[in-house]
Amino acid sequence: MIRYSRMPNLNQWKRKDSYVRDIRVRRNRDRNLLGIDAIVTAINNSKKNGMRNYLMIELYFATNYWLRNFKQQRTSMHPGREDAVRALCRYSIEQMAKGFKCGVQAVPTQLERYYGRTMSTHGQKMDDENPGHYMTRAEIEQYKLIFDKGMAYCFDWENKQFGQDFVLVPADTFWIRKQASEQKTLADGFSRFAMSMSRDIYLAPHVSYRAAPLLREKRGIAAPAVHSSYLAGKPVLCAGSIEISDGVVKGVKTDSGHYQPTYDSLMNVIRHLGIVGVNLGKVEILDYFGVPLGTANEFLASNTNWRKRIDETGNRYRQSKDVEQLVEDRIAHLKSILQNSGARKVYKDEELWSNAYRSVCEDLAIALNDPSWRTHAEKNKAMPRRKAPEPPRRKPPRPTTPHPSRFARV
Repeated sequence: MIRYSRMPNLNQWKRKDSYVRDIRVRRNRDRNLLGIDAIVTAINNSKKNGMRNYLMIELYFATNYWLRNFKQQRTSMHPGREDAVRALCRYSIEQMAKGFKCGVQAVPTQLERYYGRTMSTHGQKMDDENPGHYMTRAEIEQYKLIFDKGMAYCFDWENKQFGQDFVLVPADTFWIRKQASEQKTLADGFSRFAMSMSRDIYLAPHVSYRAAPLLREKRGIAAPAVHSSYLAGKPVLCAGSIEISDGVVKGVKTDSGHYQPTYDSLMNVIRHLGIVGVNLGKVEILDYFGVPLGTANEFLASNTNWRKRIDETGNRYRQSKDVEQLVEDRIAHLKSILQNSGARKVYKDEELWSNAYRSVCEDLAIALNDPSWRTHAEKNKAMPRRKAPEPPRRKPPRPTTPHPSRFARV
């Protein structure tokens, strides 16, 4: 049994611990394992604790995903590597526990606090008014996407017959969208998805709030109504809509009113797609309103060193305590992204301020180890933007009513 007390170097990890003595096994077929190799290299080359802690979280997500999916993908994920991957996952959890200053059992809770997206006030209100659409863990497993060699597959749940096992087929959101009754507002080819805290992506045809409980009761079919249906209202890493054509991922959009994902939430999806082997150069990224932000590679390049940005935000806040200046700088950054993408939509100042303020609060929550900033970001009212004072309005003169005696007949 392998157990790490320190981070293994790349040579020990590749040539010894995760090596499989089988001429039929090729390492480059396991795209997820190649992603783990890249993270191991980055951790060994990293000298700053902030970046190292962030990479430990990425290592946990990558190894945890491999362990939960290798039994279904024996052609690319060899079970002989299980012991080494499990040891690396255990080491990442121990390091995260030190960083969060908590026990090993509390690490998933801390990840939800700092990296998960909770439901917005709008989402909670909608779900309270329309109960009965939440799905169980067993029900959503049939809608999970499986990635193999950069291609996305889903279970053929429509043609499944009683007593038969699920069969994997290439995912296609255009076909899924045709089965849905509540996706008319989406762009062509897109279908709604939700990513769990373990980086599993769930994708299914959506129905109305009213139809979801009726389908379960009368036909035994579990179908989501909104993004919160997948994980029963629990925190997610990201939610929105995705475009997949015959297994090829083509676009991701952050249009979720229930979770209102930020650019940092979108980074979780892009990094995961990169680890499982998706060609990021051909994946188009769009914001909530459908404004193109470039390809996934371009989006990563413009948001490179996310951890470095968080550290700089925290340091500047400690020095000046001027949150408004941080927000103004973030607005300038957002404008440069929109300008480079050639977006035609013109954002109002209030929209840019709201997006920038939420992004700064998310960074401060992680940099200052203070989750209360997440509450500020969600409520978006902790520090309203200063406005120019309006000129005082003169009260209109009070209307005078003529005395009735003036109109009295003499």
